[in-house]
Amino acid sequence: MDILTVARDQVLDRGEGLTAEQALECLRLPDERLPELLALAHEVRVKWCGPEVEVEGIVSIKTGGCPEDCHFCSQSGTFDSPYARRGWTSRRW
Repeated sequence: MDILTVARDQVLDRGEGLTAEQALECLRLPDERLPELLALAHEVRVKWCGPEVEVEGIVSIKTGGCPEDCHFCSQSGTFDSPYARRGWTSRRW
């Protein structure tokens, strides 16, 4: 059975979390299935956390060169990131 079908039934309908192997199976889905995975993740968040919880993202404006030392963030200049450092982005938000 398809992992997203299993996840929908298990997490949304029965309220059970995924096993580590099931979570890895979701991560291994091909890129073209990403919209389906994100849609399911959104449904799970809304069902179990409600609409008042928001998901935020980080836009890298200076990859690997941020002067802050946030231990959770790979953009920190002090983090041993596998990405090459880049200067400020030219894109205006």
